[in-house]
Amino acid sequence: SPGSPDEEQKLYDLSYRLDDELKSEKYDNAAAVALELLKQAECCRNNWDYGNAVHHGHVALGRYALSQGKVDDAKRHLLEAAKTQGSPQLNSFGPDRVLANQLLQQGERDAVIKYLEECARFWKHGDRPVREIEFWITKIKAGKTPNLTEFVYFGDSNE
Repeated sequence: SPGSPDEEQKLYDLSYRLDDELKSEKYDNAAAVALELLKQAECCRNNWDYGNAVHHGHVALGRYALSQGKVDDAKRHLLEAAKTQGSPQLNSFGPDRVLANQLLQQGERDAVIKYLEECARFWKHGDRPVREIEFWITKIKAGKTPNLTEFVYFGDSNE
């Protein structure tokens, strides 16, 4: 169901609040808001923002878990985040890569590769996402630790 206007407004408000908590690195607050956001999202499954809520809610819970040293929980939330149906923003600009990057820095290569492979389902705007995902996975499998939050420059003229 699309959800009532009030339910949808609450979804948007929680999304903004979550973003603010993450920007200020208040991970315990972010986790509380993320849980509320994921619960609220269930009222609004047909809303364009549903996929964002699922994705960002789980990324936030993963970042909180990691801040508590709970790597397995962080990996579980990373993979839950990748199960999103996508959204206009995620399909164009791609998934949130902060948690994936943090886990990669800690050597969690398999979870990050699986996340990137899963995100390829929805991140399809143009040919760039496919190239970026392949680039990162190739590097990770080769034992390197690329920064997943940096723009990948392919050096050709049709970028």
